[in-house]
Amino acid sequence: MITGIAHVTIVVDDCAKALEFYTKKMGFVKRHDQMVDDFRWVTVSPADAEYPQIVLHQPTIGSYGSKEEVDAMLDLVGANAPMTLIADDCKKTFQELSKKGVVFSQEPTQQDWGVEAVFEDLYGNPFFLLEPAEQEDDGVDEEDDE
Repeated sequence: MITGIAHVTIVVDDCAKALEFYTKKMGFVKRHDQMVDDFRWVTVSPADAEYPQIVLHQPTIGSYGSKEEVDAMLDLVGANAPMTLIADDCKKTFQELSKKGVVFSQEPTQQDWGVEAVFEDLYGNPFFLLEPAEQEDDGVDEEDDE
């Protein structure tokens, strides 16, 4: 049985710059920063949640083989799939992050599923900031799909 998600990887071209963005602007906490073989293992997460952690992965020759393989990985910088981050107050978090220089392409708007805003990290990776709506019991029982 799967019980959670431990890590989500974002490919970066500079671990130090990415770490600064996620800790200084986003308010995340550095969880790991160590050398593993020939690459730097750096993870961050929100201060009050150890997991899931975001891996700030900078491909290097050796960890991914040839220069061509590293270049192919680096082509993914800014092309990661959107990620949704939960906020207890989307509008307040939007204001706090905006003051720190985080660029939003959508201000907080009310949706059926909650209040949502959209921003990008320093590489242009898209993120949704979501304050979930209160969930009502829909009367549907969950069944195992076996």
